[in-house]
Amino acid sequence: MREVSLAIAKDKFSEYAAAAAGGEEIVITRHGRPYAKLVAIDEVAQRQRERDALIASLDAHRARLAERGGGLSHDEVMALVDAQRR
Repeated sequence: MREVSLAIAKDKFSEYAAAAAGGEEIVITRHGRPYAKLVAIDEVAQRQRERDALIASLDAHRARLAERGGGLSHDEVMALVDAQRR
């Protein structure tokens, strides 16, 4: 992951956009702090699919637990999240 200032990113935007499209993450900073991130659109779509799958999995678990009158503990939720990340 590369960090560049907003001023430099404005001057070399096409270069950084091409790098992001190639899979590199570019963090744009403003006054030394992270301000924005350039990433490939495919990566964004993949993250959305993973998020959607996790939500669907949690919804299914909640439905099964509701049928038996229970709920998810914090540890159970974290275990499901960790399992989905793998």
